[in-house]
Amino acid sequence: MRKIVVLIIPLLVFSCQQNKSTNQQNNSTKTVSDFGKFIELFSELRSQQRYLKKDTLFWDYVFGMSPKDVKKNSIELEKNKTVKLDKQHNLCEIKLGENTIKCETHFSYYDNRLNNLVIELNESEFQVFLSFLKNRLGEPELIYNGIGFLDKRILWIKGNQEIYIFTNILRTAVTFEDYTNQKPIDTEKIMKDYEERKNIVKVENSEWDNSVRQVKDYLKKNLKDPKSYESIEWSEVRKEKDYFIVRHKYRAKNSFGGYVIENQIFYINKYGNVFNVK
Repeated sequence: MRKIVVLIIPLLVFSCQQNKSTNQQNNSTKTVSDFGKFIELFSELRSQQRYLKKDTLFWDYVFGMSPKDVKKNSIELEKNKTVKLDKQHNLCEIKLGENTIKCETHFSYYDNRLNNLVIELNESEFQVFLSFLKNRLGEPELIYNGIGFLDKRILWIKGNQEIYIFTNILRTAVTFEDYTNQKPIDTEKIMKDYEERKNIVKVENSEWDNSVRQVKDYLKKNLKDPKSYESIEWSEVRKEKDYFIVRHKYRAKNSFGGYVIENQIFYINKYGNVFNVK
C-alpha cells in the first residue's frame, strides 16, 4: 500500500506544477482595449528585450540577409516544396504541416540588409497561421482588442525580433521586424493614425438583398427623383488596396421625368464615401 502512495503523490505534484505552469503562461499575455495603454506596454516590451539578438526567422530567413541571399533562400525553399513563389520571387504559398496557405509577402531592407518580412492573409488562412505561430512562439505577450471589427493587434517580442499581427476589415498582416533599426515609437503619430482609423466603415453586400448601403445613401442624395429609384442588380463588392468597387444596375427618373436604366461602377473609400462613379 505504501508503494502505491509513493507513486501517486509525485504524479499529483507533477500535475499541479503542470497546471500552474499552464496558467502562468496564459496569464503572461496582457490583453487591453485602450489603445494608449497598448502603445505604452508595447514600448516597455521593446525596451526590455531590444539588446537580445534573435535574428533567425522562420524558413531559414535571417535578419541581415542581402536581397541576393533572400532570393537564393526562397528558390531553395521552393525546390524543397516548402513554399511557392510568384514571378518576383515573393512567397505566394507556404506549407505549414498538413496545411498550405496562400498569401502575399513583402521583403524590406535597411542598408541593403533584410529588416522586415510582411505576410498578408485572408481570415481563414490567418487562423491557420496564428496556430502555427502559437505552436512555435507560445502565447503572445500583448493583445489589443479594438472597436468591433475595426482593429485587432497581437504581439510577440523575442529579443530584437518583433512579430506583429494587425487585422482589420481591409487586411490581415503578419510582420516580422528587427525593430532595433527603427526610431523610437512616436506615440503622438500612432494615436493620430488610430483616431483616423476609427472612422473606417465596413463596405459589404447586404445579406438580405445584396445591396451596398453607402451606394444607396449616395443615390438618395444625388438622383433627380430619389423616390423613383428601383434596384435591379448588384455585383459583389471588390476590395482594392484602400478602397472598394461595386457595380450597380438600377432604374430611376431623369431630369425630364422619364425612366432610364443605369449600370454604373461606384468607387468607395475606406470611410464609406463614394468618390467616383463611372
